[in-house]
Amino acid sequence: MAEDDEPKVKKEREPIAWACFIVFLIASVAVLGGFVNDNYIQDTNVYAADGYTVSVNYTGAYYAYVNENGAVVFDTTYESVNNNSSILKSNDYTTPSSYSAISFTLGSTTTYLSAFMNAVVGHHAGETVTVKIVNAYPSASATKTVSLSAVQTTATSTVITAADFATIYGFTLTSSATITSAYGWSAVATFDAATDTVSISYNPTAGQTYTAYEGSFGKVTVHVVSVSAGTITYTYSLDKCVATGVINTDGTYEIEMIKLYFGGNNVIYITAVDNVSNPTSIEYKTVSEKYNETMYFTIHIESVTKASS
Repeated sequence: MAEDDEPKVKKEREPIAWACFIVFLIASVAVLGGFVNDNYIQDTNVYAADGYTVSVNYTGAYYAYVNENGAVVFDTTYESVNNNSSILKSNDYTTPSSYSAISFTLGSTTTYLSAFMNAVVGHHAGETVTVKIVNAYPSASATKTVSLSAVQTTATSTVITAADFATIYGFTLTSSATITSAYGWSAVATFDAATDTVSISYNPTAGQTYTAYEGSFGKVTVHVVSVSAGTITYTYSLDKCVATGVINTDGTYEIEMIKLYFGGNNVIYITAVDNVSNPTSIEYKTVSEKYNETMYFTIHIESVTKASS
């Protein structure tokens, strides 16, 4: 009889075990569902308004919205955008130190552009909104025009900070080195630990043409006219540029900015040309890239939190 009773005991226990398992499973799903709802699913009936706190991820670009033709990204909270080499990055783009949404309270936060924050008003979590901000960072500095045939000058030697040197040349100098200068010609750089500066002695050859910039936005060459009495004279040539399709009020053609940086305050951003296929003059600015530019933001709303009552 003992042998016959054993199967019966098992059969009686199995329904009880299954019932316990199902109860446990239902409880687990309920707990998990509550966690997901509290942490990931936002109430889409809550619309951003004055006093509400909004969390967003975004990408900012010049010339067009990200993933549109001609867009050049200058900032993003997305690692995927940062790591995508097919998405053009601006001259002054820097890799974010971390990737996370930003938060602001409508009507009180002043950290971000007001037009950027106001773009989410009337929208709820899960929505993506876009906003075009004209002249987001205005500057009194006027755009300058220069003929490409005009002779430019620079000294045969210069001193810049060690930090500037590292920014331009991509490495930290600890002694002396022969380098290709930012102008494209050869130079000898020497580090001075006492002043934390770098002395650069230029060695161009008169009559030679050097490449000062070649990248996604075009190509700029420098033709050396003469080298004498501590002075180098040269002319620029814009051999290639990328038009954005915008014609400025003065009849020039906007191009994707080309940055020429030689250290210290010696920096220009070429912003327009008189002729796209064969430019004879350029327009440039000396203020930072973001100034006097139109910005295109794509903003994804992660959460909207009601103001405290």
